[in-house]
Amino acid sequence: MAYITEIEIIKRKILTLLSKKMFEGTLREEIRDISEKISPDRAQPFRCCVYHDREITNDRIKIVLNLDHKKYKNVSWAETYDDFFEGQTDNLPILSVLEEACNGCPQQRYYVTEACQHCLAHPCALNCPKDVITIENGRAKIDQDECIECGLCVKNCPFNAIIQVNRPCENACPVDAIQTDEQGIARIDYDRCILCGRCLTGCPFGAVVERSDMLKVIRELTEGKKLTALLAPSIVAQFSVKATVPELTTALKQIGFDKVYELASYAAITAEQEARELEGKKGKLLSSCCPSWVYYIEKILPDFRENISLTPSPMKVAGADKKSDELLVFIGPCISKKQEAEESNIDYVLTYEELASMLAARDIDVSLCEETVPDMAGDYRGWLFAKSGGLTEAVQNFLAAPEEFDVDKVDGIDSGLERRLGKLVNDVDFIEGMACENGCIGGPCTVTNPRITKKKLADFIEKIR
Repeated sequence: MAYITEIEIIKRKILTLLSKKMFEGTLREEIRDISEKISPDRAQPFRCCVYHDREITNDRIKIVLNLDHKKYKNVSWAETYDDFFEGQTDNLPILSVLEEACNGCPQQRYYVTEACQHCLAHPCALNCPKDVITIENGRAKIDQDECIECGLCVKNCPFNAIIQVNRPCENACPVDAIQTDEQGIARIDYDRCILCGRCLTGCPFGAVVERSDMLKVIRELTEGKKLTALLAPSIVAQFSVKATVPELTTALKQIGFDKVYELASYAAITAEQEARELEGKKGKLLSSCCPSWVYYIEKILPDFRENISLTPSPMKVAGADKKSDELLVFIGPCISKKQEAEESNIDYVLTYEELASMLAARDIDVSLCEETVPDMAGDYRGWLFAKSGGLTEAVQNFLAAPEEFDVDKVDGIDSGLERRLGKLVNDVDFIEGMACENGCIGGPCTVTNPRITKKKLADFIEKIR
């Protein structure tokens, strides 16, 4: 995520407190107190009152526990925790909407603001095709019940006094997967959702929450299990712009990880396999390493399914190489990898936000750690995967004759992509698809601004090239 909001601050406080109590072994006894720590009695409430804030925090906690917050609404915290610890978790979707947190924002509407200058021309009213704009006391007024939302009033107002107001979650979703019920509460259409995470970062009320493996991972660590961390290439500069990957390796081992692998080693394998596939297929190939991009093609543009590369993503390649006595934990910037993990041999997925909360819970400053060489080092071509265009560069590096292939990229999914993609497939041989702008460094669960990460990544790759 490129910017910080109050929602992100609250979310990270909750995750850090949960992590701390889980590491200390006191979560069962102290879990009921977390909402009061987030919203103390005399604190300024975020919503109507601290009691409403606490209710929403408690719902968030249950989602992190992988439990249905509605089902456990009147269940004691001790029993709730025991069900989580004993593995009696619910089959939650990757993304959920907390009804109590949803503001029921108005759907697309047009409003006349205070910027209206009471002009004589009245172009808004005279050009309205349904005559639903009247002039009262010299100022325009829109009949919301009759408005057809054509937008002509916005285009014709010379003072930009009429604004279009969209639901932030709907506006953020590139595939129209957000709907509303009769109460105006947001609902996710999972048949269309591509898990890009834009609704997660786009909702200004924190009503969209994601399922988490964080507490399960901490439980495995505290029980002494052998966990191997798979570091996505976009991890450069995520926990400190000054920190190195060897310093992060030390930090991960301090919290209990047995081994640390740079996923860039497996990304290079993916790039080479995709290059061979491209050469054999002679073009018209869509990349397959971003699951949200793949879900977009499969769900929204199924006519292009046959063009999706059969080469597995770096995470899937790592899963295929899994040892029998290890648990693999992918650490990355996105939500959709949580779904992809269910389709591969990966045990858990942590986002950068979740790992940052775990490190904060243990009072670990990555930039102050000594350096430890990762147990598996990455190829520089694999590190290229972190940025938009990097996957293509890596694939071209493995082509015998890269000049024979025309390439292009999709840097973020928008509503106009459907029209553009048909032309792209006809005109080029290889299309790199990334659901997030800037590529993985712009993922929804990153903690460093993509512009900073991009520069640090370039410096890092230059050193190891």
